[in-house]
Formats: sequence, structure tokens, C-alpha cells
Amino acid sequence: MFRPARRQFDDLSAQEVLSLAILAEEEDGRIYAAYAANLAKDYPASAAMFDAMAAEENEHRSALLDLYVRRFGPTIIPIRREHVEGFWDAAPRRARSSGLDRASGARSGRLRCAGHPSRGSRHRPP
Repeated sequence: MFRPARRQFDDLSAQEVLSLAILAEEEDGRIYAAYAANLAKDYPASAAMFDAMAAEENEHRSALLDLYVRRFGPTIIPIRREHVEGFWDAAPRRARSSGLDRASGARSGRLRCAGHPSRGSRHRPP
């Protein structure tokens, strides 16, 4: 099967970076919502934290989408994390009662690689 070469983050255009950011926020929000659903019964406070994180990701996505539409129009370029060399793979992990620490660790790793300068990311927005 043909597999396209992964691109370097520094080689992406501003439009591609913004598309990637929008899709990453959307995917992260879905992952956090899944964590919340899996933790709700046994760990309601932790579930509430992940619900709040999912809502925050949705706010980020909405703000980025508004910026994208203003700059580039309504059609988002189909680019995903797996298309970019060195960009963190966000394969969903199920957060079960025994996996609460794992879920929290996944959040930390996601923030480090999501372009947050305070989190030590090497991928900073232009």
C-alpha cells in the first residue's frame, strides 16, 4: 500500500498549520469527552475535570476555526497529526478506573506537543 511521506512541521504553510491545529483541538476534545464518560461512574470529580477540558478544547477549536475562515475561507485542508513528522500521535486510550493516572499522563503529553510554549514544545506556532 502506498503511504505518503510525512512532512516536517517547519515545511507546513500557515494554512496547513492552522488546519492541523483545528483538527487536533477537535480530536483532543473527543478524547477528553471519552475519558470523562469512562470515569463518570467511579470518579465523578475526575470526569468533570475531563468534561471541562473537552469544553475548553471546543472553545479553542471554535476560535481557531473563526480565524481560519477569515484568513483562508471555509474549506479546511485535510491534514492530520500522522501526516507531520514528530507531531504527537493522539491514538485514543480508554480511561478506566485503573487508568486514571494514565489518562492524566496522556493529557500532559498532549499539552507538551500541542504547541504550548510553557509546556516545552518544540513545535511553536509561527
